Amino acid sequence: ARALQHVFFAERQISKVVGVDAPPRPIESAAVIGAGTMGGGIAMCFANKGIPVTLVDKSPEALETRIGGIRAAYEANVAKGKLSEDKLGARMRCITTATSLDDPACST
Repeated sequence: ARALQHVFFAERQISKVVGVDAPPRPIESAAVIGAGTMGGGIAMCFANKGIPVTLVDKSPEALETRIGGIRAAYEANVAKGKLSEDKLGARMRCITTATSLDDPACST
């Protein structure tokens, strides 16, 4: 029990940086590099919070596949009654794709 108490308080202390007293900045948009499983999941996390996100991959085929997978995951949640059709549409509109970081979608 004593060790768990130590871990509990240590976790709270580690998040405090001495001498830094800056408020967190809001995230207005994001870009995720790589349209693999992890990249798609990260993009979904941003979309779930309503944050516009650009999924970047050099392969248009990979982007198309991942967008299809993301849509399928959201549609499965709709089928289970965990997500409305409106929210599915809103989340999908938050996700754009690009094949290069030079794409204007990545500069927002």
